[in-house]
Amino acid sequence: MKTIRKEKQEVEYYDKTYCDKCGEEIKNTFKGDAFSCELNYRTGTSYPEGGSGEEWVMELCPKCAIELISLLTAKGYRIIHQEWDF
Repeated sequence: MKTIRKEKQEVEYYDKTYCDKCGEEIKNTFKGDAFSCELNYRTGTSYPEGGSGEEWVMELCPKCAIELISLLTAKGYRIIHQEWDF
């Protein structure tokens, strides 16, 4: 005999994204817009059965992303510029 179990699941949707520097809403200008600037820094441990650690995350709008690239380049960080296609 088969039994049926129904579960009520809560689903989260991202409504809006805001720039972590200037606070402006990050909008896609058209449906196919591929802009993304997210900086993640993670430390901790990772094993096949699980792991834990800390993470620092920052999302930027196009204006602030370009400003960050300029700032990092001026400080001597090497930023690789390349094209992508799929």
